[in-house]
Amino acid sequence: MDNRTNFVKVENLAVGLTGDQLFKLFEPYGDILEITALSPTSSFVPWQGETSNCKPAVAQPSGASTATSSLSAAQIRNIVIGGPYSNLLGTYCTPWTIPSPGEDIPDCSICLDVLGQRSSYNIYSDQLRSLTLVDCKHTLHQSCVEKLIAQSPSQFLQCPECRKIYGTRTGTRPISGTISHTVLNISLPGHPNSRTFQLTFNFTAGIQGPEHPNPGKHYSASNFPRQAYLPDSPEGLKALHGIYLAWENRLMFTVGQSVTTLQVIYTLYNT
Repeated sequence: MDNRTNFVKVENLAVGLTGDQLFKLFEPYGDILEITALSPTSSFVPWQGETSNCKPAVAQPSGASTATSSLSAAQIRNIVIGGPYSNLLGTYCTPWTIPSPGEDIPDCSICLDVLGQRSSYNIYSDQLRSLTLVDCKHTLHQSCVEKLIAQSPSQFLQCPECRKIYGTRTGTRPISGTISHTVLNISLPGHPNSRTFQLTFNFTAGIQGPEHPNPGKHYSASNFPRQAYLPDSPEGLKALHGIYLAWENRLMFTVGQSVTTLQVIYTLYNT
């Protein structure tokens, strides 16, 4: 066969791919002589995660009393929340005050014990204080919240009652993977008037990092690349953005123990 050179235009590539990643992406289809970008921008820009500034620390008042019913709202907001996760808790929580006599004291939804005893509750103590989440208004012991955060792969807080997330949740997806998508001129069942987004996830075998079960040991990546499909509709586009955001936060894949082969492999769609 005579040597021939084909010029191929490719659209809908993932945002942020490096030159090396592009060459590896197209390498299975033949020798690549050159890659040229025809447009400096992409029409698809994934949503970015949100960041929040932490509240400034405020000095604890001297001679603080355990009585909190007489505190004003401004005084409560200015109480320092200390401990190992003070920045996170200070941003998304406010100190809880014990109810007036005659009112019921609710329970912490983590340990199921009351949020505070009238005789010993101290709003200035990191060990005895309870915290109210700023948006959903659910209240938990600060010590229980700290244990919850300590068990997470990253510093974020998820309310155990309503599942609302405070902060940026990140996972343990190996950073060697790639994500991309293209638009197919076919329709998915139930979406006869929409084209189709085809997403491709690709990984190769590698070495586990410190965030994985066995740091320094190998893992395999079976049955990659893998595809997923969404309708090219307003709802499908929202889901596409959400998938890219979950990918950037390393939430979609992780290294885990196979329940069938007992080998350490990727598990799909980490939750």
